[in-house]
Amino acid sequence: MWKRMTLGLLLMVLCGCIKIKDELTINADGSGKVRIETQSSVPPELSESMGMQAGMGGVGGSVIYPPVSEAEARQFFPEKDFTITVKQHKADNGDVTTIIEAAFKDINALLASPYGQAHQLSAKIADGSLVVRGVTGMEATALLAEMKDDTGMGMATMPGLADLQKKKDGMRAEFRMTLPKAITTANGTHDGNTATWIVERAKCTNATDFARQLGMVSEARCSADGLKLL
Repeated sequence: MWKRMTLGLLLMVLCGCIKIKDELTINADGSGKVRIETQSSVPPELSESMGMQAGMGGVGGSVIYPPVSEAEARQFFPEKDFTITVKQHKADNGDVTTIIEAAFKDINALLASPYGQAHQLSAKIADGSLVVRGVTGMEATALLAEMKDDTGMGMATMPGLADLQKKKDGMRAEFRMTLPKAITTANGTHDGNTATWIVERAKCTNATDFARQLGMVSEARCSADGLKLL
């Protein structure tokens, strides 16, 4: 019964979670900001309520990335290390856009945070370069969208699952890193200080390919000259 309640709660929180833009900015002094913009069909009052209840399980328990409420955002960005703002607005078609901004003063706190863990973030100085690596953090959500109702748990009747699966082909994840200096190399597109990785379900051959691309490691490098952020 508890597992069923947890899964149902999780699906409600993720209901219709379609598009996410995740932007990480790292400054020369080790400070920076995370900005997460998520488009879904979850009403603001429902995402807030469900986020508070899911918070009882903690990150890694009932909550899957991305956060879609202030309560969830505070789990990924601990108050002692981050200054958080959350805004939500609802479009005429019912879609809800949630914008979370989390400012930090210490990159080490970012790397150790639940957000950093969800993205498997790492940053190091190697061969005169700052090397930052991470993943989209969306692989689990993509796999959830493909989940079949063969568990005997009545998943087909759970709020959110049908909507999520109906709209799964519109899922899109954008991950951006802005480094303190011009990027020298990256395995995504890059311009100036910013590198970008975009994965779209509609452009992938199948669900497995989509999840694989979401789980691939993104890497960007810039010169480390004069940087003392680690």
